[in-house]
Amino acid sequence: MCIHANEDAEDRMQKNKGRRGRASTGRNEEEYAPVRSFRLSNGIMERVDTWASQQEDVPGRSEAIRRLLELGLHVGQPRRIGPHKGAAKAKAIAEEKIESMIDPAAPDEERQKRKRRLLKGPSEFHDIRADLPKTKLSR
Repeated sequence: MCIHANEDAEDRMQKNKGRRGRASTGRNEEEYAPVRSFRLSNGIMERVDTWASQQEDVPGRSEAIRRLLELGLHVGQPRRIGPHKGAAKAKAIAEEKIESMIDPAAPDEERQKRKRRLLKGPSEFHDIRADLPKTKLSR
C-alpha cells in the first residue's frame, strides 16, 4: 500500500508540473493591460492621491496614475505651430483700423495692396515669424 501511495503522489506531481503561480484569468492583453509594478516615494504617492481627490470623478490610485501618465506624455508632444486662437479677431480689428487710415482718394486696387502689405508685414520679417509655416526655398 505504501508503494501505491508514492506512485499516486508522483503522478499528481507530474500532472501539476508547470502550473505554478496564479491561474490564468483568460483575458487577452488588448482588452486588459497586464499588471505593471514600479516604486514611488511616499511624497509622490501623496501628490497622486491629492490630485485624484481634486478630480470630479475621484479616480482610484491606479486610474489616477494612468491619467497622469497620459497627461505627461501629451505635454511632451511638440506643439503645432500656427496662429493662436485670437489671430482671426486681431486681424479683423487691424483690417478695420487700417481701412480707416488709408487715403480714401486712392484707387481701390492700391488701397487693397497697401492693406495687404501692412497686414502681412515687411518681407524681411517673414523668416523670423514663429507663427507662420516655413516656406521652402526654390533652387
